[in-house]
Amino acid sequence: MTPPPETKAASDTGPVSEAGGLPTHTAANDVPLLVARPISEAKLAAELADWDGNAALYQRRGWLLLDRGQMHVEVAFIANVPIVGVYAVPVITACVRLDYTNYDLWPPSLTFIDPRTRQPTAPAVRAPDNTEAGVRDALVDGHPDTGRPFLCLPGIREYHNHPQHTGDDWLIHRTSGAGRLTVICERIWQRMVRNVVGLRVTMQAMPASLGTQLEVILAQGNLAVAPADPNGPAKRPDQEDTAPARAIQKAGNDEEAGPPPVDHSSADRGQHE
Repeated sequence: MTPPPETKAASDTGPVSEAGGLPTHTAANDVPLLVARPISEAKLAAELADWDGNAALYQRRGWLLLDRGQMHVEVAFIANVPIVGVYAVPVITACVRLDYTNYDLWPPSLTFIDPRTRQPTAPAVRAPDNTEAGVRDALVDGHPDTGRPFLCLPGIREYHNHPQHTGDDWLIHRTSGAGRLTVICERIWQRMVRNVVGLRVTMQAMPASLGTQLEVILAQGNLAVAPADPNGPAKRPDQEDTAPARAIQKAGNDEEAGPPPVDHSSADRGQHE
């Protein structure tokens, strides 16, 4: 008798490796279904129910739920970027698709996307954070399996299936809440939204035949160490409610207690290329 074909799940993550149980390359519609869809769907539905219960908070933070499916969600993150004085402009600094196929035997897969076309693209900002070793950028420009930018943080599939993280298996973090929707969104907000402090404008005078070169980029900084200005503008809306929930705190502690993170500063970023 011919054995039944292996069940596949529609995703963009790739087949399973024999060693770590996570996909090793990108191939659409080529992901084995290791967790029954109703189970993963029920777990994601519970995540979305928690989201709905705190929707007002997330809206104030600029978290915009663009799409929700049975196995995926798409979220845009809006920063209130100061321009001149008290004037500010809302800007989408990051937009992601989270794929919960085989959750939570696998962590969710995170892909940065264009909020208009929903196609993979690089985000508008980096993902820096202060650590004991200095500023660490968690955004890596190219995953060896996909070639796409990814967040090098525990709880994200691209982190755990990276060749340099084989010793930090997802199952170590599984019970910490690191793969939860709101935990991942909190980390993106802290690194890629809340720390956007304005615009950096660079102007370079060129020969008359070339005109003037003007570059405008989003500027990021550490709000925690910024001096208080009693005469400055009022607190921005995206600085409200910064205390994370218990699950977020637990996941954050788990990240700190785990293996030391890989430094993705400009000097060491070549390790992931």
